[in-house]
Amino acid sequence: MRGTLCLYGRRLVEAMLRRGDPVTASGGGLDLARGDLTRVSSELVALQTEERQEMRDQPGRTADAIVAFGSLVSAMYVDRRPALDAIDRVRAPTRLLWGDQDPLIGRSTVALLLERRPDWGLRVYEGAGHLMPMELPVAFAEAVAA
Repeated sequence: MRGTLCLYGRRLVEAMLRRGDPVTASGGGLDLARGDLTRVSSELVALQTEERQEMRDQPGRTADAIVAFGSLVSAMYVDRRPALDAIDRVRAPTRLLWGDQDPLIGRSTVALLLERRPDWGLRVYEGAGHLMPMELPVAFAEAVAA
């Protein structure tokens, strides 16, 4: 896979860049996170575009990103025990911040976490997606500060 990405990674990134604005373009990058992405700052949109351009110029980074993503998917869906053990060890006061339009972290996942950790709180942001910290940065910062 790493070799294939080194050969074709640049073409994949070029295709992503041709799609246009990574936030609002259909089939773009951030639109998969749902929510109201018009609230994402132009600076973050520019950063996302810049990161894609860097990936195009350094195809080896695409392979590294795929490996990191695979590790994350494994921890979430294949072998959850290490992640659950880490959750059990958290001793700091914790509040889950969740956008109710998040397509990646569903309400059932939030419910399972709260069942496992009834001492944790929950703050739901209506209309926010997976990128809630980018959509509502002030509300997110206030919640974290509290």
